[in-house]
Amino acid sequence: MFLLDDQLMDAAMQRFVHLITTESDMRPDQVEVNIPTLLRSCSVKLLFNLILSLGSDDSVLRRRARSALLTVRNIIGVSGPEARHDVSAIVQTSVDNMKSIGAADSPRRDGRRKGVHKVVDRQLADFLSNHVLGILAYMNEVLQDADSTTATSGGSNSVKHYRSEQSRRQALRAMGDLAVLLGSHAALYTNNIVASLSPSLVSPLASVTLESWGLLAESLSSVSLTADQLNSLIVPLLSTFLVSASDRS
Repeated sequence: MFLLDDQLMDAAMQRFVHLITTESDMRPDQVEVNIPTLLRSCSVKLLFNLILSLGSDDSVLRRRARSALLTVRNIIGVSGPEARHDVSAIVQTSVDNMKSIGAADSPRRDGRRKGVHKVVDRQLADFLSNHVLGILAYMNEVLQDADSTTATSGGSNSVKHYRSEQSRRQALRAMGDLAVLLGSHAALYTNNIVASLSPSLVSPLASVTLESWGLLAESLSSVSLTADQLNSLIVPLLSTFLVSASDRS
């Protein structure tokens, strides 16, 4: 719903809120279902899809995904009797925000990317840091699916390869954007992010990988890294450079 066209999104969200928050006769042993509990039940997959959307070439989709991440963070933090009222207000605010977000708030895809947002939202970073490993697990699935698809003669296989490469490009970009959103929290997951990016250093998407690598390094610029973290950042780059230089000689 978060990524729908404005009019569809507005109607879908309001309808969904109405269905979930409408009072109903419940048995004493029946668990109440509301938006916060629903989002918590699928939080990792939802966050993965929103983070993945940040790697899209579509600037509108990226802006919607950015706003949706803030909305999900706020909704999941709601609990107790006030959940229904607060969630309705949060969703309505999100709808209004997504309609009014300007192009200046979107990540740049021209030249050197500047990430999702230069000012790290500390609350969003804290929230995402609890879900990073799950998000990366889904990202790795996208990259592995792409790796297993090869171009062959024949229309359908060529189309599959193209779509697979596009998905992989989007995932690689998204990991750089995730690092920016995490800010200094990315230090906790440096080895995991690098492990996901490293295989693509020796692929046609090496330039996209290096862009995300640079965003990760930039996010860590204010952090005192351990020797292990520094090695994980530098060694794969040096190894790739040495192999490339050896192949050219």
